[in-house]
Amino acid sequence: GSVGAEIKLGGIGVEADGGLRQSYWHKVYGKGIWKLNPETLAIEGTYPPPKNEVPDELAQVHSEYPGMVARTMWSRGKGNKPGERYLLSWETLGPNRDRPREEAPPASELRLYILEK
Repeated sequence: GSVGAEIKLGGIGVEADGGLRQSYWHKVYGKGIWKLNPETLAIEGTYPPPKNEVPDELAQVHSEYPGMVARTMWSRGKGNKPGERYLLSWETLGPNRDRPREEAPPASELRLYILEK
């Protein structure tokens, strides 16, 4: 396990309305998307969160190994069909602050889900 981050910042992107956005996550304060001033990059407000929430049944832990958690990641590209989205899912132990573990869990499956809107 690696050292867990307490603050994460995403890259700057362009929203459909032409505004600039930057996603953030904070261990205590949660996550969101800032609306940035295109001239100064100062925070001017927030955008609503994306509707890419992972369905509960796809974020389930299947492993019986103690301490396993489900991880997921949405694809950043477009699918082959309009409205198609891809989701990767895998299981791992949580962060361990770079301390050694007594044993490693068995390998988990890497699952690819193809979802339609």
